[in-house]
Amino acid sequence: MNNIQLAVFDMAGTTVKDNDEVLACFLEAAKATGLEADKETCHLMIQKAMYRLGLTDPQTVVCVGDTPSDLAAGKNANCRLSLGVTNGTHTKAQLDCCENDGLLNCLSDLKLLIKN
Repeated sequence: MNNIQLAVFDMAGTTVKDNDEVLACFLEAAKATGLEADKETCHLMIQKAMYRLGLTDPQTVVCVGDTPSDLAAGKNANCRLSLGVTNGTHTKAQLDCCENDGLLNCLSDLKLLIKN
């Protein structure tokens, strides 16, 4: 898999009932970068990272996460791959129901996938 220039990990979401504290921190960080975001626009953070790095093609980006919202962020940002890690907060069965480009047993599997 050639031309991968950016790997984004866990860009959005939380599964902990925290009265939206994590989401609030995420949105505050987004605002600090000049981006107005909400729970539905977390994929914009991927685009912001691309912009900051001078990348214009989302097909050079791989998004990896362990929640449905991570997978959705990668898909909504049109990343080359939006991959789930099944040893995190969600099981393989839970992530398999979501649109994705593959599920990894663990993060170290990413290296093998990108090399091929």
